[in-house]
Amino acid sequence: MLRLVGEELRRTGRRLRRRLGRIQPPHLPSGRFDAPDSQLATQATELVRALSSPHLLHHCQRTWAFGVALAAQHGRRFDAELLYVSSLLHDLGLTETHRGPAPFELRGARVARAWCCEHGMPPARADRVHEAIALHTSLGVTEREPESLYVHLGAGVDVFGLRIEELSAPTLDAILERWPRLGFKQGLIEDLQPEIDNPGSPLTGMWKLGFEGQIRGAPFMD
Repeated sequence: MLRLVGEELRRTGRRLRRRLGRIQPPHLPSGRFDAPDSQLATQATELVRALSSPHLLHHCQRTWAFGVALAAQHGRRFDAELLYVSSLLHDLGLTETHRGPAPFELRGARVARAWCCEHGMPPARADRVHEAIALHTSLGVTEREPESLYVHLGAGVDVFGLRIEELSAPTLDAILERWPRLGFKQGLIEDLQPEIDNPGSPLTGMWKLGFEGQIRGAPFMD
């Protein structure tokens, strides 16, 4: 919770800098959010579409798009295929097919790495997908690979509205129009319920500290 408070303070500072003209979010053409033109990216989309609810699929696609937009704002380069595949697969642990006792981030990371290797991705690249997914709910990933950072930040925009002030209004509108939220707040809370009910899950303690309120308080209608 203290980390969330710290992020809120940093967010307030970014808002102030934007008002003073020191942050100028770029408007990105919608084509910048197209999936990479690779067989693996197409297969990742098909996998998540088959396993996930529509609201969770769109969340994963928005995670990619928000990550791309923030990377442009920060002037950071990234591997498009790795960021896309990591974004699309980052919540596999919340699907019915991959429930289990381990934290959902780790379950999803293991499944994603194995899937990537089975579909021809070199193990060293699959390790980076594993890291991005395993760490996507962790703070303090700025020193990691850019793919890990922008899965984390992209998901943070979509779940909590973190760093949303770094996105231009046209960019935000374009992403939400392309991938509507479809009742995402309530859907995510329901998806997380098995994790909350698991005494060994870190989410159990986080829920008691107001995690649900953070989700419901995100600056989106749904």
